[in-house]
Amino acid sequence: MNKKTPSTETYDVGYKKPPKATQFQKGNSGNPRGRPKGGRNLASLAKRVSDRKITIQENGRTRRISAGEAVLMKIFNKALAGDAPSQRLALSLLTTAQSDGALAPTLFQSDGDRALLRQALEEWSAAGEDEESIDAKL
Repeated sequence: MNKKTPSTETYDVGYKKPPKATQFQKGNSGNPRGRPKGGRNLASLAKRVSDRKITIQENGRTRRISAGEAVLMKIFNKALAGDAPSQRLALSLLTTAQSDGALAPTLFQSDGDRALLRQALEEWSAAGEDEESIDAKL
């Protein structure tokens, strides 16, 4: 058998014919490290940022809480102070949390639920909205 070795073989280098020395070697992957694991998407980034611990002062005491907890505390404190958009957001967060992941509008299908919601909105309304605009939101 007359087997030619790559060094003695004539090989034309050109289009789609790289030099033998730069071709992938047999048995070795062209991408040895592979695709990086755990690519970051918006959900993983948001979780990482909200899980970060921060230090707050509360009633003269220092506490370390997650950033997500601090944001929720801020929203509920503004809602209690009478900020109407914060009240709507806080109410939405509460209903979503109580519905175990179901859509919040399904909680307010009965007249009793809508009456309780209307009463809460009337009490919380700092912007002085009238009853028709509250009914339109339901």
